[in-house]
Amino acid sequence: MDARPRFLRHAGLGLLLVLLLSAPAAAGPLADRTQSIGPRLTLLDGEDDGSEGSAFSMHWSYGFAGGIFQLGAVGSFIDLEVEDTGGEADNDLGFAAGPTIDLVPMPGARVSPYLGFSAVIMAGDLRDLYNWGYEGHLGLKASLNRSMSLDLAVGYGRFEYVDREIRDNFDSIAFTLGLLFHFGER
Repeated sequence: MDARPRFLRHAGLGLLLVLLLSAPAAAGPLADRTQSIGPRLTLLDGEDDGSEGSAFSMHWSYGFAGGIFQLGAVGSFIDLEVEDTGGEADNDLGFAAGPTIDLVPMPGARVSPYLGFSAVIMAGDLRDLYNWGYEGHLGLKASLNRSMSLDLAVGYGRFEYVDREIRDNFDSIAFTLGLLFHFGER
């Protein structure tokens, strides 16, 4: 049985659970919020060999300098299906965690573009194959109300393979959809 539909179903249920159980942050405009937390679902499209994957992440960030710079952390459950040298598909599951930084030139606007970068260290089965990964991304944060925003992003990332004689690095285009809850006041 293919693990991908099961993983996506569990990620979708997890996102719904977070939405239902998360109480809205205290009232106030987004421009006055200094922190955000929320789930993200990412689809990875392997650049070279038709490999693909998905990730369910929790993202936290803290804004400073008026919210223009947002430093944070991301923790992800990742499911990769990578084609090995013999043409066989290999399903790899694991976890990744690391820092992230976003540059948000218009914090507090209803729709705010941003440029970001993240780096992660691998764990679980993925640690046997990949040491670490990184991603640069462009996105939009669209305000839904005074304490929530929709996060849409597209990025380019790479997971660095442990032994390049066996397999190349996993390069991918990432498509991300998330929901951020904003809280805290300046």
